Amino acid sequence: MASTKISDFDAAASLSDTALLLLAAEDTSNTKITGANLKTSVLSGTAATATLATTVTASANNTADATVYPTFVDGATGAQGIETDTGLTYNPNSGLLTAAGFSGPLTGNVTGNASGSAGSCTGNAATVTTNANLTGDVTSSGSNATAIASGVIVDDDVNGSAAIATSKLSGALTAVTSNGLGTAAALNTGTGASDLPDTNDIVGTQDMWIPAAAMRPRDNAGCAAIATVAAGTSGRPDFHVLDFANDADDHAQFMVAMPKSWDGGNITFSAYWIGLAATTGVAWGLQVKALGDGEDIDVAYGVAVVTTDDSQGSATEINVSPASLDIACSGAAGDLLFCQIFRDVSDGNDDMAGAARLVGIKINYTTDALNDA
Repeated sequence: MASTKISDFDAAASLSDTALLLLAAEDTSNTKITGANLKTSVLSGTAATATLATTVTASANNTADATVYPTFVDGATGAQGIETDTGLTYNPNSGLLTAAGFSGPLTGNVTGNASGSAGSCTGNAATVTTNANLTGDVTSSGSNATAIASGVIVDDDVNGSAAIATSKLSGALTAVTSNGLGTAAALNTGTGASDLPDTNDIVGTQDMWIPAAAMRPRDNAGCAAIATVAAGTSGRPDFHVLDFANDADDHAQFMVAMPKSWDGGNITFSAYWIGLAATTGVAWGLQVKALGDGEDIDVAYGVAVVTTDDSQGSATEINVSPASLDIACSGAAGDLLFCQIFRDVSDGNDDMAGAARLVGIKINYTTDALNDA
């Protein structure tokens, strides 16, 4: 085969202006290829791979119900290889972008299911709408959202009929409605009634009224005997009172069997009394001693606690003293509580120049059981 030459090439000219002479072995004629011929003939066709491209042609795909894969690269600039991740997908029809997780600040409204731990929330992000789907219970305080511990019953767990779903109950409780709760022992063993407690059966502070008619003057240094005093107009309430003089400490005594629900702890008292037509004061003191089965009655009372009060200026007006400080009892459920009330004329606030008439006292005590069973 004869050799093939390319001649008449002007290295100083551009490719479009340079004439190339091709001498083929089978064709002795001179064939001149111009720049235009080179573009349309010699370089026609499609390249298999574009080595470097700065742009691509995009088309909209808004409705196809298909899984597509968003692309990404390893670097922010420069020549990079296009990559995908089968764990990162998008569906144009639903508009749903799916990934294994998300990290970083979230702005805007969230719809659908949310699970995991919530960090700080700002603005209205701490507000959960009625139909929001959350995994577990969530409560908000300030800018923080906190998961509620298992077994804790919140307001939203109670439906319109005041019933609580059994799925929210654990341990000894098996069902709760709205009437009463049964005994504390039954709740501890899980065998009691399933009702909520009535208001007057709740454990806590209780009180009892001791009228003056239930008291007796002490056998020495006692107050005056019980007396009935008319209010002033016929047919109106009468007072049954014990008079305590102002020249020495007068005393009265009474006893009360404490309920089995009593926790045996401290008590307080308030005195109900009538004074003279003067705005002067009286000091009332109370001492107690709790005794149970087999204990000796010949023992001293405990330390006295005093509360003071001022008359309001009317001889027929009821005065109620402030509640006293705690009076130590060191008792037990069902003890007999011996009590001694007296007027403490040596107290600086006891300056009423006349008898103070005791109508009765109210004792406050604490229970630790729902009833006395």
